[in-house]
Amino acid sequence: MPPDTQEGGAKPRSRRRVAGGMPGSEKGFMATVIALARLRGFAVYHTHDSRHSAAGFPDLVLCRGPRALFVELKLDGGRPTPAQALWLARLRAAGQTALVWTPRMWDQIQE
Repeated sequence: MPPDTQEGGAKPRSRRRVAGGMPGSEKGFMATVIALARLRGFAVYHTHDSRHSAAGFPDLVLCRGPRALFVELKLDGGRPTPAQALWLARLRAAGQTALVWTPRMWDQIQE
């Protein structure tokens, strides 16, 4: 069997990485952020199927003690859509911490 196939002929999923070993997909980046948040004691909320949710709501809500973070995840170079930017602005206006994180910010995210 060729090394790039699995039993049954299926090709394995690509595990693309970016600088520093960070996953190269938004889904992989999200999994890494969620793992860190849980390790640090945050409760994590993510809408897995957002088709029936308000457009632009942040990817993650992270809560620990009196602190809540609303986080939109983007790959390096990505920017929030207008709907995402509006949600982030509204959350900030309501006194909430609303952030955009990219893999390039990993050192800051871990603080």
